[in-house]
Amino acid sequence: MFKLEKVFQNDDSGYILFTHFIKSGLLLTISYIYVILSNNSIHELNEYQIFKNSNYFLYSIILSINYFIFSFFLNNQKEY
Repeated sequence: MFKLEKVFQNDDSGYILFTHFIKSGLLLTISYIYVILSNNSIHELNEYQIFKNSNYFLYSIILSINYFIFSFFLNNQKEY
C-alpha cells in the first residue's frame, strides 16, 4: 500500500499543503533558470553565484515565500 496514502486521506489538506510547497519551489526554480539564461548560456546553470549576484535574487525568494504564505492562508475553501 502506498505509504503517503494515509497522510492524504485527512481531507486532503496534507496534499494541498504539499502541492503549494511544490509550486513555490517550482516558482523559485523557474526564476533561477530565467536569471541565468537571460544573459548566459546553458552551461552556466550550475553557477549559483550568477543568481546570487543578480538583481532578482531577493525578489525571487520573496516572491516564492509570499506565494506559499498567501496560497496557504487565503485558500480556505477545499475544492476537489
